[in-house]
Amino acid sequence: TILANEQAFARVTNTDADRTFIYSNRYSSHPSVTTLTRYANKVPVLFPRTGSIDKLPTVPKNTKVDLVITAMDGTFRDANENFSLDSPQEKREAFGLAAAITRTATSIEGRVYVLADVDTVTDKFLRSLQGNTLVLEDAVYWLRDVKDPVLPTLSDEDVRIVHKRDDDNLWYYSTTLGVPALVAALGGL
Repeated sequence: TILANEQAFARVTNTDADRTFIYSNRYSSHPSVTTLTRYANKVPVLFPRTGSIDKLPTVPKNTKVDLVITAMDGTFRDANENFSLDSPQEKREAFGLAAAITRTATSIEGRVYVLADVDTVTDKFLRSLQGNTLVLEDAVYWLRDVKDPVLPTLSDEDVRIVHKRDDDNLWYYSTTLGVPALVAALGGL
């Protein structure tokens, strides 16, 4: 069932259908969302027309399941797809949007990262949304068991270009005197 939220959603078409383009910045402290957790106030993740992940009450032996991203308050399963909450059938809950699963067998550890909807990490959203890019990066670092993930630059400021006087003099004189002298020398030959 598609999730919807009447407050925490992205405007895409300016219709009620936009309520299914939910976003979240509710990250756990799990290593698979390290960078997202650091920038939780700045970087939400967009989940377009997503379902949810439910954790079963009992899991297999040596298996650990962590819901690492949960939906914002006010999110509900829109069973009749009218984009509005219809009580009592539809209830607001904290739905799981991403899960990190670890299974240990003797000395080998297996890892799985599950998203409620794969559209979250498609090219369309990876190009334009930093939160969606970080979901993929954090997941890959965790799956590869990289201890210190590379933190991206979250600044829109341009890098300052510093000119040195000696470099500027060289360029100035070589273009204003050197090029005309070269042309005159070639003309003389």
